[in-house]
Amino acid sequence: MKRLVAAVLFIAIALGSSIWCYSLTVERTVRLSEVLENEKEMFLKTEKAVPERTKIISDEWENHEELLVAMLPHDELEEIEIDIMKLYACAEQDVPDEYLEALNDCINRLNHIRDTEAFAWRNIF
Repeated sequence: MKRLVAAVLFIAIALGSSIWCYSLTVERTVRLSEVLENEKEMFLKTEKAVPERTKIISDEWENHEELLVAMLPHDELEEIEIDIMKLYACAEQDVPDEYLEALNDCINRLNHIRDTEAFAWRNIF
């Protein structure tokens, strides 16, 4: 009987921690996507990249990076980090086309992370 209780307890802990990690991942990627989408809207209205707004994106990334790196594969996150660094460089050098491309890449990668981490049959099989 003790083994059965222990097995059920371990399964409950594993399931609970998986759900908790998933919800944290979704929350963080949604927050980052919102910040990037807001910047994209501001950029499309003004057609000017402002380094101060890019600093806000960078700070938001640094706030969430540690948790995301601990839970997700690094290849996607490295690409996001590179694109965020590219945002700041493009804003300083006034290269609007590359700035918008980097913004879109970051948003698309965050959406891809959310899709691949979702509890769905297509992600299991």
